[in-house]
Amino acid sequence: MYWQVPSGVLRGAAKTIRNKQMKELKNIISATLAPVLLFLSCKSNKLFEQGPPEPVSDGYTLTTAMPADAALAGKKNSEINSPVIDGDRCNTKTVDRQRNEMKSATNNTEWAKIQGNWDEWQRLEWKFKLPKGFQPTGSFCHIHQLKAQDGPDNGSPVITITPRANSNGSNKRIQIIHTVDGANTGKGTIVDNIPLADFEDEWVQVQEEIHYTHNGYYSCKITRVRDDKVLVNFKDNNIDMWRIGSSYIRNKYGIYRSLAGGKLDQTPAGQSPLLKNESLWLADFKIYEKNSNPNPGVAHD
Repeated sequence: MYWQVPSGVLRGAAKTIRNKQMKELKNIISATLAPVLLFLSCKSNKLFEQGPPEPVSDGYTLTTAMPADAALAGKKNSEINSPVIDGDRCNTKTVDRQRNEMKSATNNTEWAKIQGNWDEWQRLEWKFKLPKGFQPTGSFCHIHQLKAQDGPDNGSPVITITPRANSNGSNKRIQIIHTVDGANTGKGTIVDNIPLADFEDEWVQVQEEIHYTHNGYYSCKITRVRDDKVLVNFKDNNIDMWRIGSSYIRNKYGIYRSLAGGKLDQTPAGQSPLLKNESLWLADFKIYEKNSNPNPGVAHD
């Protein structure tokens, strides 16, 4: 049996929900996922309360709206915006990439049930929409990651959902990539050549299921909401879904992309001509969990 985080709308981020709520909810995490997500970008590296505030003076790259969209009638959605000239959390040493993401809170105690801990099973569900004309490059552009937060081999994500194109911008497609740092068990690109055109200007429903162990399980089903067309349906029941020495795997959503040869400290910055301002809509997050680890803070090899 899975414990459920009920359906919620991604509306920004907050440090915590109230202790009273935490006690009342017990195994069910919260009424929405929003309060346990961090919003990280260069423009605004802050923790926000439930509804995002008015735009701040130096720019704000998360907006909310209630568009007239039959797929999500009456629900708020969050739009992640990634301008061409933006960085990675304003880190002056990281000038070759940019990040605008929602992440599960960096907390493996009171928020352990939203993290992937050793030998746990999770099901993650959410919706996203890429705009018409979304243009990836030949370099990385991750819109979802499962990534170890700690341990010696936490450099690369375990799983990414990645829009990709050829160097000339052709063959726009969706990939799913599997990597394991410090081991030879990474399987590389496990899903490829799913036409990006099938996703453009369409809400899609994602359902991932993960068993966080070395001989683990990973599945990803992506269904177009408008017509229930299954765009991705991948399963692997013998895949390494853990990082040696880690205590938890975080889930991340947004735009994290390479400047494809460009650098922010150059004049001009020299980004790929394929790069342009991009956005991504997100909504309806749910987390289900079973076989909860009783000692989630303990690192495991």
